[in-house]
Amino acid sequence: MRRGTCSRGEACSCTGDRAMLRGFCPDFRLEERAPEQIEHESVACFARLSEHQRLACLAALKLSVPKFLRDWWRDQAARGMRIGSEDPRFHFGVGMEVRNTLRKVLADKELPPVAYPEGGAHSNWDDYYYGALDALARSEVP
Repeated sequence: MRRGTCSRGEACSCTGDRAMLRGFCPDFRLEERAPEQIEHESVACFARLSEHQRLACLAALKLSVPKFLRDWWRDQAARGMRIGSEDPRFHFGVGMEVRNTLRKVLADKELPPVAYPEGGAHSNWDDYYYGALDALARSEVP
């Protein structure tokens, strides 16, 4: 859900004939968004799935995520903390494992597209998985 803009456009051509990835362009500016906003958007995205899809996703997570982690996330949610906020690499570590587990239930292309401010719409678990974690942490079944 990281989004940004470049004053030079979608594809930056910065030095001579060499094209530069826009993330490395000196004019690239990442859109700053509060973690709470990202979480809220992800929860809303996950809610867009059918009840059957959400339950299938939660069942897969309950089978693959160790109970101690589910308990930890439940405790974080109960204390008003962001799930995974104590691990700076959460998105790239455990978060990736969560997304890959969810992809076994629903492929990215099966998710409803999410419109991005810079244009276009994309379907991927990056926009949905925190919503699944939130639902798992608030689930009555341990």
